[in-house]
Amino acid sequence: MENTATAFLPQNWSKPSKREQFMKFATGQNTFRIMSDLVEGYQVFDNQNKPHNRKITRDENGSVLKESEFTKAELEGFDARKRKTKDSEGNETEGSYDVRYFWQVLVWNWNEKKFQCLVITQGGIIEAMKTTLTIVDKKGKMPNTNPQEYDFVITKTGEGLNTTYKVDKFDKEELPKEIIDTWEAMTVDADALFKGTYPFD
Repeated sequence: MENTATAFLPQNWSKPSKREQFMKFATGQNTFRIMSDLVEGYQVFDNQNKPHNRKITRDENGSVLKESEFTKAELEGFDARKRKTKDSEGNETEGSYDVRYFWQVLVWNWNEKKFQCLVITQGGIIEAMKTTLTIVDKKGKMPNTNPQEYDFVITKTGEGLNTTYKVDKFDKEELPKEIIDTWEAMTVDADALFKGTYPFD
């Protein structure tokens, strides 16, 4: 009988190095299981290509609190990048600050067999995952509200401006005990991104 620890976890498994702690979508299928609660945020890069992240908090009605947003003074202070646009004559010019909304979750990446932090800024992926999570079946129930019960599959094709993503899910399936035990024994910080540290330090 095959050793399940070898089948699901590498023999010399260890937490990812700092460089490997973030999941990136590779060309082809990217399969992962969400392990944590959802964290929402705003992200903007400065002109030295350094990211600045702000965690979103909401009130009891679900509205984003004002303190979650970057102020104009903050954006000016760290020289935040602006969107490129064109004027009426077709000349390139700077538009508004390029602040982007994102989802962050900690995941088990089946492709890499690692726990990683996944930051999703692509609006199309977020909307497709939201649709999966909130779909209503013929009985009037929402069977997919807990993404820790099944795997998401993001299929990436193309490159650059021609990149497309397709979002699917597998049927509900329990994770192997070895993965659950390893996760529960780990010390993780889901807010590390907003502190300039790493989730698996």
